[in-house]
Amino acid sequence: MKSRTTQGILAVLGVLLVAGGLLLMQVIVPAMKVFPADVDTTRTFDVAYLTLLNADTLEFMEFPEGGDHDLRIERNIFVEEVDGNRTLIRETQTLFNGDTPLRPPIVKYHALDRHTMEPLDDVPEEWAARDGYWEREGLVIGWGIGAEERDYIGWNDDTRSTVEMEYQGKQERGGITTLYFTSEREPELISEEHAAVLGLPPSLTIAQLRGLADGMDVSSVDLSDGARAKLTPAIINALRNVEADLQAIPLVYYYDYYGEYWVEPTTGVLIDTHKYENRGAAFPPEIMDAIREVLENDPNNQDPEAEDYLPPDIMDQLMPITVNRFEYVASEQSVQDAVADATSNRDRLILFGQTIPVVLIVLGVLLAGLAGYFYAQTPVQKS
Repeated sequence: MKSRTTQGILAVLGVLLVAGGLLLMQVIVPAMKVFPADVDTTRTFDVAYLTLLNADTLEFMEFPEGGDHDLRIERNIFVEEVDGNRTLIRETQTLFNGDTPLRPPIVKYHALDRHTMEPLDDVPEEWAARDGYWEREGLVIGWGIGAEERDYIGWNDDTRSTVEMEYQGKQERGGITTLYFTSEREPELISEEHAAVLGLPPSLTIAQLRGLADGMDVSSVDLSDGARAKLTPAIINALRNVEADLQAIPLVYYYDYYGEYWVEPTTGVLIDTHKYENRGAAFPPEIMDAIREVLENDPNNQDPEAEDYLPPDIMDQLMPITVNRFEYVASEQSVQDAVADATSNRDRLILFGQTIPVVLIVLGVLLAGLAGYFYAQTPVQKS
C-alpha cells in the first residue's frame, strides 16, 4: 500500500497538471494569439500588364500582357512599434520592372489591435502624426487570428470608405485548406487626399491638356481626324464658361477593382491574392456638362453626317481616361512562404492550445485518480 504522503504527492501533482493544462488553454495561448512584435515580411506579386501615367511628363507607360517585361509589386510589412495589444505597422508598396522602380514607393502606417487586426480607437498622437497614417475601418492589411466563415468589412484607401469582403467557401490553395473571399466595386470617386498619395495631378495646364488629348485613346469610338482636331478647342471653349483660371483645369479620378483572397483560418495568414485595379481621370461633372452644352450649341456641329461631327456626349465615351490599370497575383514563392508561415504558426497554436493542455489534463486526472484509488485501498488505522 502506498503511504499517505505518496497519495498526497500524486493528488497535488494531478491538480497542478490539470491547472497547468487549463492555464495554457485559457490564459497563455489566447495571449499568444496576437500579431508578432518582430514582423518584417516582404511578399512579391507578379503583375500581368500595366498602364501607368507619368504624372510629371503626362506620358503613358504601357506594358501589355505577355510582353517583354518583369513587372512585380513588392509589399513589405514591418512592425514599427508595439504597446501592449496595440501595434504600429508600416506598409511599403513598390512597383518594379526588373530592378527599376516605376514610381516612388507608397508608404502607409496602420495602428492596429494585435488580436483583431482592426484599427485602434485610441491611437497614440505620435503614431497618428506619421505621414501615411489616416483613420480607417475594418480589415486593412489582412485577417486576424481565427478567421471565420463569414463576410467581413474591409477598407478601400482610394475612396477612403469601407467595402464588403464576401465569404465564398473553402478552397485548396498552396496545398492547404483556406477560406476564400472576394470583393469588388464599380468605379467610385477617388478622394483628393489619396489622389495626392498616388501622385496623380490635381489639375492640368492648357499645354498639358493638349498633350493629354493627343494621347487619348479614341479606338473605342468612331472619331475621324477632323472631329478629333475639333475636340481640344471644344474642351477649351467649354472651360472658359466654367473656369476663371484656365491655368488650372481640375481633374477627378475614379477607381474600380476586383479582388480574390485566400486565408488560412487558424492563423489568419493571407496565403494568396489575385486583384485587378483600374484608375481613370475625368473632368468634374460641371465641366463635362459644359462641354456637352458647347457641342450641342455649336452651329458648325449640327450635322451628324458631317465628317468632323462630334457627338455631344463624346467626353462621356472617352472618359475616364485610364491612368493606372494592372492585374496581379501573388508569386509562387510568396505563396509558399505564406503557407510555411501559416503552417508553422498553426502547428504552434495547436501544440500549445490543444495537444499539450490535453496531455497535461489527462495525466493530471490519471494521477489524481490513482491517488484516490490508493487512498481507497489504504486500510483505516484503528486507534
